[in-house]
Amino acid sequence: MTKDEMQELKELRAYRIAHEGKALNRAFARLEQLLEVAAHDPTMSIRAFRVIAECLITLKQEVEGERGLQ
Repeated sequence: MTKDEMQELKELRAYRIAHEGKALNRAFARLEQLLEVAAHDPTMSIRAFRVIAECLITLKQEVEGERGLQ
């Protein structure tokens, strides 16, 4: 795959995630996308943003794990 094709595939996957599935999954997908571009946002320190993102993503994983046990 060329670089352009890889970028297009990434964008298509992001679009699909944003428009399909449950609201919680869409929200966390957006959070994960923001994590990738956090270096370009001067309003919050990168370290603080990464910690918040890591906590929320871990929370999501735990909630999904608990649902699987029920």
